[in-house]
Amino acid sequence: PKEKTLLVSSSSNQNGTQNGKSTHQKSNRDAPSSSSSSSTSSANPVVCSRGTSSKITYLSWSPNSNRLLACSDDATIILYDTHGRKIHSFIKKHEGGVSSVHWSPDGSFFVSGGLDRMFAKWDARTFECLGTFSADYRIQDFDLDPTTGDMICAVSDNLLHVFHMSDSSKQFTLQDSASISSIQLSHDGRYALCSLSCNSSAISKATLAENEANGIRMTPEEAEKLRAKIHLWDLREQRLVREYTGHEQSKYVLRSCFSANPKRTFVCCGSEDGGVYIWNTNDGSLIRDMPLRGHKGPVKI
Repeated sequence: PKEKTLLVSSSSNQNGTQNGKSTHQKSNRDAPSSSSSSSTSSANPVVCSRGTSSKITYLSWSPNSNRLLACSDDATIILYDTHGRKIHSFIKKHEGGVSSVHWSPDGSFFVSGGLDRMFAKWDARTFECLGTFSADYRIQDFDLDPTTGDMICAVSDNLLHVFHMSDSSKQFTLQDSASISSIQLSHDGRYALCSLSCNSSAISKATLAENEANGIRMTPEEAEKLRAKIHLWDLREQRLVREYTGHEQSKYVLRSCFSANPKRTFVCCGSEDGGVYIWNTNDGSLIRDMPLRGHKGPVKI
């Protein structure tokens, strides 16, 4: 089978600075932003690498941005340097695809999560597997606390689990209202941003069309099931503090994110209607002139 191509682009602004960024990765918390909103930029691939014939499911930069992890749906994890050279290909510890992988804050280890409901912890220096443990449910997505290295994972049954990575013990579990497709932690690890898919299978299209033709309006409960949401959880107080709505999500994994400034002023997410939506983090309101338009298809990251 034909090997997949991995491209890493370099964005250059008018000041001549460059910022490497992966197009498949979650937003880098430490990525520098452009110094001027009016400056123009261009992106050119500086690395072209091949290492797997399967679909690449996730990319993750090391904290110092000099190494890149790529995982795929054949359970392969490959470590590259910034020149696209393969440093190491890890022994398959997962039965099935690897959905995502994340580095510890100090870069000493990383964690992979698979479709087999298992997590594996890897030593980033020796490349040895330090152990595995089960999430008990299908893993949807996970993230590591930037300050402690502890893990929060979204699993099936609308659950959020928080683990101590030192001994893999579970700290607590939170129950959300719908399936969580992606999760991102804030810079201080206190808040978790969760993208929820609407339950499009709850009401058939035929039923909706028939009701509309007969002038029958959906009940509030039915409308709620069809509404995509982003939830903001306070992990310290273990409570839901905010909800963001207006975008569309039913078929694809959409990755919402915080704005890069330390105060997390905005929440941003793509949409299946081709738009990009930005909300005020504190009150949940869409900022003026939303959504941004420019894509012909779904915006997933």
